[in-house]
Amino acid sequence: MDELLKGYEHMIESVALIPSDGGRFDRAVSLMDELLKGYEHVIESVALIPSDGGRFEVSVNGQLIYSKLQTKRHAEAGEVVNMIHKMVEG
Repeated sequence: MDELLKGYEHMIESVALIPSDGGRFDRAVSLMDELLKGYEHVIESVALIPSDGGRFEVSVNGQLIYSKLQTKRHAEAGEVVNMIHKMVEG
């Protein structure tokens, strides 16, 4: 199991999604739906956190795992889900 998940009762206590464009939640909602379909059994909570400045960030258990600001691009289809998959499956 990924180091980020050690010490938690659920494999993933929380996933925080910060949508880009100050309120365009479509990508974040789609990602949330995809995560819950595949990993609802290991995720305790998912939060959508409004932001501005073109951010699209995903944190797991308080640790940033994807940032549009850092990568200077939107996540590819399935990219974040694959990150979660690797954490859960090891």
